[in-house]
Amino acid sequence: PPDVSNPSSLEYCDADADGFGLFDLTDADEEIANGLPNLLISYHETEADAENNLFPILGEYNNIVAYQQTIYVRVEDATITTDCFSYVEFTILVNDMPQIDFDPLPLEICDDEIEDGFAVFDLSQSNEQVLNGLDPSAFTITYYETQENAENTENEILTPFAYTNVTAFNQFVWIHVEDNETGCFNITSLELIVNELPLLTQPTPLNLCDDNNPGDEVEEFTLEDSMEQVLQGQTGIDITFYETQEDADNATNPITSPY
Repeated sequence: PPDVSNPSSLEYCDADADGFGLFDLTDADEEIANGLPNLLISYHETEADAENNLFPILGEYNNIVAYQQTIYVRVEDATITTDCFSYVEFTILVNDMPQIDFDPLPLEICDDEIEDGFAVFDLSQSNEQVLNGLDPSAFTITYYETQENAENTENEILTPFAYTNVTAFNQFVWIHVEDNETGCFNITSLELIVNELPLLTQPTPLNLCDDNNPGDEVEEFTLEDSMEQVLQGQTGIDITFYETQEDADNATNPITSPY
């Protein structure tokens, strides 16, 4: 009989994680033949079928045992008319693709004082949501500027913790999540948003006459009276008031109106 080799397992990355996949069993032909020519190689679901040359598997094959199944192989020399044959077996394996969150929340940041639509993002801030409960130590996460690069792991973003967007104000990057053990991966996109700063106008001072307890120079100001001049018709902006620049910068100790 032909002196053939036991092939390595064939593996399939399963998108829906149900344990079933589609295999081209002939991918094992070259390893089985081990350089020998003129072989008839057939694949079977049972050892008895392989021994008796019954019910060969033709074309692409869907496994019938979830995740791991043994395939039995019958190998004959096509140049010999005897019934001598070799028999080998190998395993087909179905590995789950990482079951990630395909709709991560955008990363948003305020534009700086230049207001050019570019800012520095820490892309890793999305990792926890993208992993969707998966063990971070079991997966490698990389980032790319195009879907094609993410699929082929080409031109990786080398500074994910300090990445400056290359398209002003709004851009998508692509995240590649790979299982460290199986090599199966999934990808998803992440939106980066640079929000424009409100355009504010310096208001004229608010003035009141010292009518309440004249001479104490203390009156209650309605601070919102200046907002129409400050905002110049802009809407959707929350306003808070502070006594010092430091408090305003740090959003601490807001004051209330009337003040």
